[in-house]
Amino acid sequence: TTCDLICGCVSSPKVYLRYIEYLSEKYDGTVVAVNFKDKREGWRAKSIAIAFDNGKEYYNSILDDDYVVSFHSRYNIRPSCFHCKYRSLRRVADITLGDFWAIEKYDPFFDDDKGTSWVMTNTTKGERMVNGMKDTDIAAIPLDINDYATRYNLRLHLDPEEPDRSCRAAFYRDLDLMTFDVLAVKHLAAIKEERKKRKLQHR
Repeated sequence: TTCDLICGCVSSPKVYLRYIEYLSEKYDGTVVAVNFKDKREGWRAKSIAIAFDNGKEYYNSILDDDYVVSFHSRYNIRPSCFHCKYRSLRRVADITLGDFWAIEKYDPFFDDDKGTSWVMTNTTKGERMVNGMKDTDIAAIPLDINDYATRYNLRLHLDPEEPDRSCRAAFYRDLDLMTFDVLAVKHLAAIKEERKKRKLQHR
């Protein structure tokens, strides 16, 4: 059985490694665990937690974390993700997995603020496999996939918008010249503030 993921966007390993190196130096320890969706304050809190071998921990909102902002700014996404030939409602895999965004609008019973997984069957083989999972916490929720994708999960069928190429190129040039915090101030500070404003407006 083949499976694909809704997001489909992959970050640059180089950016991630530079970020981890920076935090390791700052916290004087080796990173032993990275959790991009820490749920201690709930799934909607959208927090990142990084543990070090010396017992220290880095914990922050993804709205303030420089690495996550670099990803959401589209700087830290591989170029192929902007023109993905597999991004379509007609998936090539047997099943598709992802986060069930807006679960509260379809079935509030499953909204525990810990995150609800979403599974879409694309073939008869995928449907047989999911239907055969009798001893798991699975519920069938009918929805119009076109409406759902357009309103709540655009990455099912639309590529992310490509950022200004000159700005992206400058980001990668400076990646080799600056520490990650200085890089973030130069290239991500304005983007970070704009994202925070949008979040406040949607509350």
